[in-house]
Amino acid sequence: MIHIAEYWIQSLGWAILHSLWLGFAAAFFLFILLNLLKNRGAEIKYVSSVLTLVILFGSIGFIFFDEYRDRSTNVETTYETGPAQVNPPVLPEVKISFLEQLFSRVSETWNQWIPTVVELWFWGILLFALRLGVGYYGLIRLSRREVQLPPEIWLTRLGQLAKEAGIRRVVNMRISGIADGPMTLWHLRPLILIPAGMLSGMSPDHIEAIIIHELAHIRRADFLVNFIQTLIETVLFYHPALWWISGRIRDLREECCDDRVLATGRDVHIYAEALTRVYAFYHSPKTMFMMSATGNNGHFTARIQRMFGITRRTSQPGKTL
Repeated sequence: MIHIAEYWIQSLGWAILHSLWLGFAAAFFLFILLNLLKNRGAEIKYVSSVLTLVILFGSIGFIFFDEYRDRSTNVETTYETGPAQVNPPVLPEVKISFLEQLFSRVSETWNQWIPTVVELWFWGILLFALRLGVGYYGLIRLSRREVQLPPEIWLTRLGQLAKEAGIRRVVNMRISGIADGPMTLWHLRPLILIPAGMLSGMSPDHIEAIIIHELAHIRRADFLVNFIQTLIETVLFYHPALWWISGRIRDLREECCDDRVLATGRDVHIYAEALTRVYAFYHSPKTMFMMSATGNNGHFTARIQRMFGITRRTSQPGKTL
């Protein structure tokens, strides 16, 4: 068994138990909220989803520290006051309700299972942390192997587009021989990877639209947010509601970037065709850290339909697609 103070184990166990109902409550709340906001922009839905995840994780953390404080205080009080009296005072008999008895039995049963649950949780953390480490190593390898500078014209154009997007940091771009699609890596020194065949297989307008999408990720600090998100997933790996909330965040993140591309005045047909070509030729499963223009596999078609739906609602009278 893990050699940790008993009240640490008990606190973790009760925090895990409370996380179950908290997670499902948060997912239900977000489901209702997103339906209420279905006609609003992607940004407000994205912020709502991120806040829901942060509040959920913070609530579980608060419960853990509250449980830990109570138990550690009780231990210190017992140590200072010594053992209880030999002849404790006789208290009047109090009638216990059925619900109180049920809660007491559940608590006793859960307390017996806590050491096992915490140990399983600990080993799960190790496995998911290993998964996270392997994914991060994969990014380092991807950013260094078989990469080369793009043509000077595209480096110049990248600087212009970054300036238009309001990005003050230096953004690097490389042509990759092993990348499965265009993607953005790192936060402090952002790097855009473009597959080797993309520059020759797509028109300049298509390439520009994809680059603007990746720049939107950089402008929004999505790599950093996504990294924090994966840490939360590692801690709460056991909760299906957490994975649903996290999936919605990733879907909405791509929709936010779509909106930013179209807000620059790019033609929706050109952008949709660019995404479709990227999806068709470079489509493959992504690691947890990668943010590709095509996003989540099952969400791609919905994104295309959404873009044309927004265009129809916001287009001028008589203007056809």
